[in-house]
Amino acid sequence: MKIRAVVLDDDAFLADTISRMLESDGMSVTKFLDAEEALKALNSQTFDLLVSDVRLNHGSAFDPIATKGGHETGLVLAQYAKRINPDICVVLCSGDDVPQATEWCSHTGGLFLLKRAISRDQFVSTVGILTADARIMRINRVEKVLFNFGRAASVLRQRYAGRPPFEVNDEYDLQDLLTALFCTHFKDVRREEPLMSVAGSSSRIDILLPEVRIAIETKIVFRKSRLKKVLDEIVMDKTRYEALPVYDTVIFVLYDPGRLISMPESLKADIETYGGSAKAYKLRIIQ
Repeated sequence: MKIRAVVLDDDAFLADTISRMLESDGMSVTKFLDAEEALKALNSQTFDLLVSDVRLNHGSAFDPIATKGGHETGLVLAQYAKRINPDICVVLCSGDDVPQATEWCSHTGGLFLLKRAISRDQFVSTVGILTADARIMRINRVEKVLFNFGRAASVLRQRYAGRPPFEVNDEYDLQDLLTALFCTHFKDVRREEPLMSVAGSSSRIDILLPEVRIAIETKIVFRKSRLKKVLDEIVMDKTRYEALPVYDTVIFVLYDPGRLISMPESLKADIETYGGSAKAYKLRIIQ
C-alpha cells in the first residue's frame, strides 16, 4: 500500500519538487502551500509522513498553528501532527540551521534536513528508511498487545472472591478481550467494520485500527479437526483483503489454548510468505 504523505512549503517550486521526488518513490502525496490547509487535512485524515519547511513566510491565525516571532510554523505544525498521530513520520527542512527543530527531531525520531546539503537520491533514500522503520513500529505496538493476551486471559479466568470467570469460549469472546486491550494503546478501535461486497457476499473486519491501518482477523481452535478449516478461512480472507486499499497490514490472530498446533513456526512461515502482495500478512498464534 502506498505511503500517504503531506508536503508543506510556501515556495510552490520547492513544494512541487519535493512532491515529485516522493511520488517517484511510489508515495501518494497531498501538497500544500498554506499551513492552515495542511492542518485541516491532518485533522481529517490519517497520513504516514509529513515533510514541511520549518520557516514559512506567512503565519496562520488558526490555533494551534499561530506563532509569535520566529515564523517557525512548520515546526509547530509538526509538533501538533505528532500529538494527534504519534505514528506519523516527520521530516523538517530548512535553508539554514534551526536549533529548535534539530533538537525536537532528535527527541521524536524525526529528521531535520538542510535543503542545500542533500541530493535527491539521498532525500528519497532517507525518507524511505524512516517510513519503513515507522511501519515496523506500528506493527510492534500491536504485537505488544498480542504478547500480553495470554496473561490477561489467565487473570480473568481466575477472578477474586468467587466472581464468575471470563472464559474465551468462541471468537466473540476473543474479540471482546482483544478490543479491550487494544483500547489501552489506540484511540480508535472498531469492531465488525463492514467491507465492500466481495464475490457477492458482505464481509466485515473483526477488529480495525484505522490510525495504524492494521486489520485484525481472529480465529480460534479448540479441536484439531477444525484446524484445516481455519487455515482455509485464512486463505480466503487474504484473497478478499488483497482488493481493499484501506489497510497495509493484516494480522491473523489464531488462539490455540489447548496447544493443538504442533509446529507453529512452520505454519506461520506458510501464511506470511503468501504471494507477491504489497500488503503485509502476519500470523500470530497464541497458545
